[in-house]
Amino acid sequence: SAQPRDPPQGATNQGTMSISIIVSDRLTFDIKGETRGEEGRPVAFDFTLTARRMKGDELTELQASAEGTSIIDKLCELVQGWKGVKGPDGAVEFSTALLRDLLRAYPGLPVLVWNRYLQEVAVRAKN
Repeated sequence: SAQPRDPPQGATNQGTMSISIIVSDRLTFDIKGETRGEEGRPVAFDFTLTARRMKGDELTELQASAEGTSIIDKLCELVQGWKGVKGPDGAVEFSTALLRDLLRAYPGLPVLVWNRYLQEVAVRAKN
């Protein structure tokens, strides 16, 4: 008589394969938006940030705490580099002080960057 066989190693009964997840300590993500120029017209911008990936428990603790670190302070702690940030003389080399200046100069930018960071650091459902 036929005996049921175990699925191959790594497979489940639903026909999907298990995977190994390797989580990098850093992540890179794009920031895209627009601000208003001197004449009130939209001025688009985009640049790329590289940041340290927060661990799940670190993010949970931060979200549970309503007091403490500001978004700008947390971003300055996490962000480690950038590409595409330009000044009048061309590309601007990354520094935490310049990141802080950039985030303070544009209202709404810290929230935009923080939300993009959270989108990139979090696990998402696959369609």
